[in-house]
Amino acid sequence: MRIEKTIASVVEFIPKVIFEVLQELSLKVPLTERDRHDLNLILEEAITNAIQHGNQFDMSQNVRLILEYDNDTVTIRVKDAGEGFNYQKLSESDLKEPNEKMESFGRGIFLIRKIADQVSFNETGSEVCIRKRIQSKDS
Repeated sequence: MRIEKTIASVVEFIPKVIFEVLQELSLKVPLTERDRHDLNLILEEAITNAIQHGNQFDMSQNVRLILEYDNDTVTIRVKDAGEGFNYQKLSESDLKEPNEKMESFGRGIFLIRKIADQVSFNETGSEVCIRKRIQSKDS
């Protein structure tokens, strides 16, 4: 199954988009409360990062969201219209333990990496791909 959304760079739209995406997913996959919470947090952080850091809150720019479900794994791709960022600037220690540098940069990625099974970026850093295995209620 595949869900695609184009989101205006307005943070106030994020909760509605996440609600719609998780509702659509849950029609096909009965999610546990834990998985719903984790996916909600992943989506919120990834979309917020794209709007804030990628699109710089430019309402003329959109964020592209693709969510796919296959074999107990949800794959989430979030792409912004910005120039990207140097994701390699975040050291492994930054991604394992929160620190004072995260006041303005890196908290969202830290949280996503804690919850997800795999996180990767395209070459420029303008697209994140997140994979999360879920335990559906049917399993």
